[in-house]
Amino acid sequence: IDTNYYDKRLGIKLSLYDSNDELVNGASMLGTAFVYQKVRYYPRQDGTVRFNIAESVANVSSKITIDATTSSLATGDYKLVIDTFGSSDGIYYGLVSSKSIEKSIRIINDLFGLKVTLSDNDVLINKDTGLGQDDNDYLDFQIQYSSGLNSPNIRVSMYRRTYTDIYQYDYELVDFQDYVKDELDVTSQNKLYLVKNAPTARFQYIVSLSDHLKTGTYQIRFNLFDGDHYVGHVSKYIIIE
Repeated sequence: IDTNYYDKRLGIKLSLYDSNDELVNGASMLGTAFVYQKVRYYPRQDGTVRFNIAESVANVSSKITIDATTSSLATGDYKLVIDTFGSSDGIYYGLVSSKSIEKSIRIINDLFGLKVTLSDNDVLINKDTGLGQDDNDYLDFQIQYSSGLNSPNIRVSMYRRTYTDIYQYDYELVDFQDYVKDELDVTSQNKLYLVKNAPTARFQYIVSLSDHLKTGTYQIRFNLFDGDHYVGHVSKYIIIE
């Protein structure tokens, strides 16, 4: 029997490192919280976060949420180092060395606004003709955008609801190009097409639908990127019947 962990509590230490592999201190992490089992933990002066996650050293599955809503962290790429250890209180190290894993994360310290509108006449589409209720075959998206991202661009993708279970509303990625007549601008990511680089505050995005379409409920996602880094998305729905 390994008695090194006898009567030890399982603790965790979280440390955030910037792109220069320097530990981010507590002052730079103001407003950042780590949430575990509805309890919020805040960084110490050195930037690390320590708390107990189990009363004994054992296999534990834990979900920890990083809340950076009001964080002062700068936009950039970071590395989160997660150390687990056994100690008498599960907070400070004992004599037993910890085990570590690393996770790469990207933080965007900018609120972004992305709003997409689509006429109600364009929501119901005839599968044979590609025509909407106004007898037009195009989707006219009006897009509003605002943010302070360095290299903003918007990309579009399409998802179709799966019908394996009528009680579930899962969607799977399909190729938007298969549904429109226009030649879409490809990106480095499969089935994700460029809408606009350096988007203005308001602009229009129009695509013409093909005919003989597959029926179903579809989600058209407008995805905001900063360079090649995903930030968020908004969706509009159409029904092909």
